[in-house]
Formats: sequence, C-alpha cells, structure tokens
Amino acid sequence: MAPLRIALFVLACWPVAGLSQAPLTLQEAESLAVGNDPQVRRLQAEALALDERAVAAGALPDPRLKAGLVNLPWRQMALGREPMTQTVLGVTQRIPARGVRGHRAAALRYQAQAARARAEDRALRVLRDLRQAWLELYYLVEAAKLIEESERVFDQWVKVTQYRYRAGRGTQHAVVRARLEQALLRDRREAVIQRQETWLARIDHMLKTEGEARTPQLEMPDLPVPLDRAAIAERLPEHPRLRARRLALAAARQRVGVAKAGKRPDWGVTVSYGLRAGERADFLSATVDLSLPLFPGRRQDRLVAARGHEVNAAKDAVDDTLHALRAELDEAYARWARLDRRLDFYARTVLPEASRNSETTRRAYQSRVSPFDELARARLAELEARLTTLRLRVDRAKAYYALRYLSAEDLQ
Repeated sequence: MAPLRIALFVLACWPVAGLSQAPLTLQEAESLAVGNDPQVRRLQAEALALDERAVAAGALPDPRLKAGLVNLPWRQMALGREPMTQTVLGVTQRIPARGVRGHRAAALRYQAQAARARAEDRALRVLRDLRQAWLELYYLVEAAKLIEESERVFDQWVKVTQYRYRAGRGTQHAVVRARLEQALLRDRREAVIQRQETWLARIDHMLKTEGEARTPQLEMPDLPVPLDRAAIAERLPEHPRLRARRLALAAARQRVGVAKAGKRPDWGVTVSYGLRAGERADFLSATVDLSLPLFPGRRQDRLVAARGHEVNAAKDAVDDTLHALRAELDEAYARWARLDRRLDFYARTVLPEASRNSETTRRAYQSRVSPFDELARARLAELEARLTTLRLRVDRAKAYYALRYLSAEDLQ
C-alpha cells in the first residue's frame, strides 16, 4: 500500500468503465476509503485555512486612509475665506502591542499542525475500521461455505436414512433428525448471508463510491507478527492522536502569550497633510497614540487567567489521551496474544480431534455400531470446531490491525 501520507493528500480516482466486473482488492479499498472520507478532507481543508490565517495574523493591520475638512467657517462655508481652513489627507497605521502578532501566528500554526495530526489519526482509524469490516465479511463468506458443505452432507444423510428406514434397517427418528439438522443448517446459512449483506453495506458506506459497486476480493491476509508491546508503547508519544493534543496545548500556551501581551499598550501612528487655499502654507502633521491599560485587573488579568485555565485543560487532555492509548494497547495486545494461543490450540488439538471423531463415528454408523444421533452430533461438532477456528483467525487478524493502528505503521 502506498504510504499513508501520500494517500492523505491524493484523492483516489478509480474509473468506473471497464472495471465494474473487476474484483475490488483490499489495497484499492483502503485508498478509496481514505481518499473519499469527508472528515479527512475537512481536516485537511481546516489545516490549509489555519495556515493562511497564520500568515495574516503575523502581518500589520491594514493602514487607514482619512480625508476631511478642518476649520471650515460655519456661516460662510468657503474654503479660502479663513487661513486655518484645510483639506486634510492622512494615513493611520495601528501597531499591536509587542508580541501579539508573533504569538497569534504561532498559535494558528500549531492549530494547523494539530488539524493535520487529527487528519492522520482519522485516516488510521478509517484503515483500521475498513480492514476489520473486510475481515468480518471474509469470515461470513467462509462460514457460509462451511455451513453449506455440512448442509450437503446432511442432504446425503437424509437420503441414506430414508433408504435404511424403507429397508427396515433404520428408524424414523433418524430420518426426522436428519431433516431437522438439514433445515437448521439451511436457516443458519441464510442468517449468515443476511449478515453478509449488512457488512457489505457498511463497506460501501466507508468507500463512498458512486456507480456500480465492485465485488470485494476476499482473502485472509498473510499478516506478520506485530511489534512487541514495549516497541508499540515507545511509539505512543508520537501517535497522531496524542500529537494533536500536544499541538493543541502548544497553541493554548501561545494564546497565553497573546493575553499577556495585551497588558502592553498598542500604538497608532498618523501622518496627515493639510492643504490650504491660495498662497498659504500647507501643514504636515504627525501624531502618535497608544492605549492605556490602566485597569488590568478587570480585563487583561482576567484574559490571562482564562487562557491559563485553557492550558491546564489542554494538559489534562494530553494526559487523558496518553492513558487511553496505553489502555487500548494493553487490551489489544492481550487480545491478540490470547487469540494466538487459542488458535494454535484449535489448529493442533481441537480441529484434528473433531475431524477424527467425525470420521470414526461415520464408520461406526455405517457398521451399525453407533446410532444416527451420534453421527449428527459428531458432524456438527466438527462444523463448530471449523467455524471457531475460522473465527479465531479472523479475530486475531482484527486484533493485529488494532495494534497496527496504535503503532501508526501506515504513516511510515
């Protein structure tokens, strides 16, 4: 799969014509899911907007042009009658207090980086959820095949029990039991197919593709052994979910700087030119004004305190996210290890024993040593062992993808 950082910024575009019959691979589905996810696109757009706002925040405010008449006689309304009458043109430039522009721009840059980190986390979660849904659909398809295989076996046994009953070598109970198990298996397969449709709809919703849906190419991926718990734990501080929290904390600290800079005066510089009529001398004026934060306890100090509380809240969010990631790691790794042990036990012990039990019971039934009930129970036990083995394989793979999300390997 292409690196996730590329997939985050390049929307996948798959032509519909000529590909409607081609099976959809998991790698293609991953690119589609990330590229078409509206939350990923929203966070990317938000980051770009914050970058632009950071540039604007670091610049001086636009100068203001002023024009007017000064000392115009009220009664005569004549520009040249009084020597003090002027036509004034001027420019005013506001200069924010020292540090305001830098802190504001830095806060917005941190916010932009936090939005990109959230986009990365969202993309990782989309990949995890899609892969787990893909595996669940794979399980349901394979489970339907196993059930159908047992259903065909009971179809044959219905015929065998009917033949034996008519020949006087079997019982009606065996015929009824065979038909009952056949009907129950058929209903069970229909229930599994119904769940397949549900998961297909979920996957289509994740992909958000238009036009004719392509059939998923379902197969069990050949997954490596995940990183050990210590290695993943070392990576958690750089996980995009936690990185987004730390960047939000950095932005909050910059806003504290903006609030503290508000205790300093901001400045205004005005330069104007007064034009007088006739041969009278024109006037050039320059003025400087500044704000007077005389009562900081009612405004500036309150803002600084408010921003300080925001910093404390952001710190708590960082700690809470780190604890949550560690808890998820403990749970996912324990689940993977437990499922791995159970799968090994089933593959080495339960499944071979269930197969041997089914075969020996079949031979005993053919030799009229064992009743049909024993044969049916043995076959159903083998089916359950095979379904459980399949379930363990799928659940272990889902646990692997949960660990892969926590290790953020797709970002490398």
